Amino acid sequence: MPPSDLLGSGRTRGLSGDAQRVLPGLPGLAFYDQHLRRHHTTEDLVGDPTALWDGPGPSGRAGLRRHLMEEPDAVLGRLTDILVVVNRPDWVRAARQHGDQWLLGARQTLRERFRAWCLANGVGVPARPVDFQVVMDGGPELQGDDLGLRAGDAVTGLLPNLHLGDQTTAAPLYDVLAFAPGEPGWARLATLHGDQRLLTLGNHWLDNARHDRLPHPALYQLRRTDRDRLVHLIHPELRDRYRVESRPGRGGQPVLAILEGGQRALLYLAIVPSRPAGEGAPNLGLLDAVTLQGRTLEHRALERIGTVDEPDSASVPPGLAGAGGIEPTSVESRILSLREQGVLLQVVHFSKFIDGYDVSISADGRVASRLEDPCAVVKVRGRQLSLQALTFGVKLDRVPLDAGDVRALVGDHHLRLPGASLDLRDLRQTDAEGWPYLAEIRRSGDAMHAVFGGRLRVGRSSRCRVRLPDDPWNGNIRWRPEMGDGTHIRSRHGALPRARFYLDAIMVAAEHAEIDLTGEPLLHALSRGCYTFVRRGDQVQSLPPVGDAKGDRPAPNLDLRPGDEILVGNCVLEVDYPPATEPRPVRDRPRDVGPLRATDLAAAMTFDTQPSSTGLPQVTRAPGPGDAPVAAGLGERGPAPPRPRLQPSLSEDSLEVSLADHAELRGQRSEASPRGVRAVSLADADAGLGQRARLRLVGWRLQPGETVTLGNHEGAGLVLPDLRTSARPHQITDHVRVLTTLREAAITALGGVNVRVRVPLAGGATRVEIDHVGPDGEVDRVSRLDLTQSPGQPPLLRILGADRDTRRATVLGVPSGDPAALRLGRTPVHARWHEGAVHLAWGGRRRVLGPGERVVIDAAVYEVELGAD
Repeated sequence: MPPSDLLGSGRTRGLSGDAQRVLPGLPGLAFYDQHLRRHHTTEDLVGDPTALWDGPGPSGRAGLRRHLMEEPDAVLGRLTDILVVVNRPDWVRAARQHGDQWLLGARQTLRERFRAWCLANGVGVPARPVDFQVVMDGGPELQGDDLGLRAGDAVTGLLPNLHLGDQTTAAPLYDVLAFAPGEPGWARLATLHGDQRLLTLGNHWLDNARHDRLPHPALYQLRRTDRDRLVHLIHPELRDRYRVESRPGRGGQPVLAILEGGQRALLYLAIVPSRPAGEGAPNLGLLDAVTLQGRTLEHRALERIGTVDEPDSASVPPGLAGAGGIEPTSVESRILSLREQGVLLQVVHFSKFIDGYDVSISADGRVASRLEDPCAVVKVRGRQLSLQALTFGVKLDRVPLDAGDVRALVGDHHLRLPGASLDLRDLRQTDAEGWPYLAEIRRSGDAMHAVFGGRLRVGRSSRCRVRLPDDPWNGNIRWRPEMGDGTHIRSRHGALPRARFYLDAIMVAAEHAEIDLTGEPLLHALSRGCYTFVRRGDQVQSLPPVGDAKGDRPAPNLDLRPGDEILVGNCVLEVDYPPATEPRPVRDRPRDVGPLRATDLAAAMTFDTQPSSTGLPQVTRAPGPGDAPVAAGLGERGPAPPRPRLQPSLSEDSLEVSLADHAELRGQRSEASPRGVRAVSLADADAGLGQRARLRLVGWRLQPGETVTLGNHEGAGLVLPDLRTSARPHQITDHVRVLTTLREAAITALGGVNVRVRVPLAGGATRVEIDHVGPDGEVDRVSRLDLTQSPGQPPLLRILGADRDTRRATVLGVPSGDPAALRLGRTPVHARWHEGAVHLAWGGRRRVLGPGERVVIDAAVYEVELGAD
């Protein structure tokens, strides 16, 4: 289990997150809220419970299927059971009309649809079928909690700790026994089952077990790793108030104490091998009530059994397979926290099409692009801001506003609402390269946590640990009158879908930035067209885009310190982490990430193409022999060079583009002429599969509005290698042509009878089957691909199947010695396995990938695999 999977996090709010929140913003609840989604369908849930799976909604499809498509594979792989909460009006009506039959039918429908979806999308189906807990909002399972669902509403939960326990066929593995000071004795509190990865104890109905002595949700978390090691921790939000200590009980059995304030014991726990139900708590020589009461535990460092810093350790916790108690490993690593502290309002981009946009504010302080009950709205028009009160009870700088009143916003303001207060800060005077912000609304949000030792991606993509909002709703955009009411924007270079323009995507990359935690925190830019900013006190430093896809611009980076604020997209994230136990390492001075200067142009920067174990390179150096002369105005002769103009690309990274200069808006992607067949010999393929580390071709990430060809040769836009079984060469072949838009995709077979296209499949995917014909005219193997399209995400043409020949053609081995020259997409790349990661270098760019991480090169998506076949 990689360190990044160990800690739960909240989700960012940005300009749409408040509308998607299910649970209140309380410590501990963010851990669960990130796995919940609220849905509304216009279909009758009682008459047709399939609407819980995939029903029409006001802004596209709604239901569990959409939730599944928005989540990364890592989340889906840890599911044991799934939660569905149905609104009370529909639940009561279903009970009156159908009794228990409606609930039984709804569960069976969800089971069948989920299994079919897994098979159609290449998602592994667990040995024990995933079951569904379907409950009523405000019902006994929620212990009286009311989520405020209305008729047609439902909530789905892909919770990592949800397990239906005795309702399933899963075998019990460990029992968690609890003793509260002042109570008679030990009692069984919860059970960890054999297919369960996470168990939580707290005071919430989503916890696996509640106890009156635990005052917060998910306060204590017990996790079982892939190596069957137990790791436990106090919720990161509560580590400053609570901790876990351990000491031997009678007979040497370990006893865990949850302490508040370092002294007072709230609860004592013991983890023992599970006993059959009805036997009660076993007598394992634990401390009894008399011994525990009034006793002060002495601090004893837990035995280092295999912490998250040592994921590859072969050691096993003592007593794991025996009859005695178990002492989990404690998380002792440093933890970085990112807490959201505000929402940013950008300038109006695409002023030829857009007049401005509105941001709603509710009485309780929620800020979002759309809210059902706003009491005020901030209007952005060009560089001008104004506030309009929609209800009574709104005060601006202590001045009451009547409903309908409008006030211009110049400078800083304090906004008082009926149930909250917000500060509005004017940012128009900030002087920083690429600065796009007009104002900031300060409000505290959830925190994201990560253990030091890995890397933390920030962006809209589901692959990112810090996931920025990505709601493809644009009803708050105010279009210019000449745009009319059509679904497309007409320009001299073609028609652009209006649906592509929404605030969560404008100048916000799918993979925007990365925080390197292998040493002291370092922020890297990843986006090709979007800026990132770091605010330290009153100073703002710009992190420019990395440049175009050719990698001719080095990747910028910047150190992060506690108290810094990262301004990314529409979010403000405050950085916090404890000091290192060792002296802070001294880094070389990073690239000047402020305004571009003439000296930046004068430094002709080159990079060694060999991989390095030091991560991304530092990019600042003094001019050397042969460098271009420094421009006039800095003490040198010669004219000043023209100011560089960044040319972002139109992709999921950014919509801030020059419409006049981008060929991708006009259809066909530029493709090289054919330069021969890409084929892999059997010997090379088997040698690659035998390597410790490998890169597997997952598929291709496509961009809406383009047409590409999938073929077996270097001239194709998407290259699917052949498997060479003889010395005779293969023929150059184009298999299919793919045309994608924001909402649909069309596939045309080019290989005649050798290509079959089947549409639609369960889950909405398009299936392609390709017969690979060898030099002798016989079919050597069959490739199966699915073209899937998730709302707000670029289409993915995914390779299916795990048969030996498919893997031979699509998996590349990465050596641990000298770098290997591989061809990823259409790009030559140097790769090697070093210090637990795959190091890639191409075109002046470097990437370091851990197990399961992905890289996209020339639209081709590669994933790191470990372990020889």
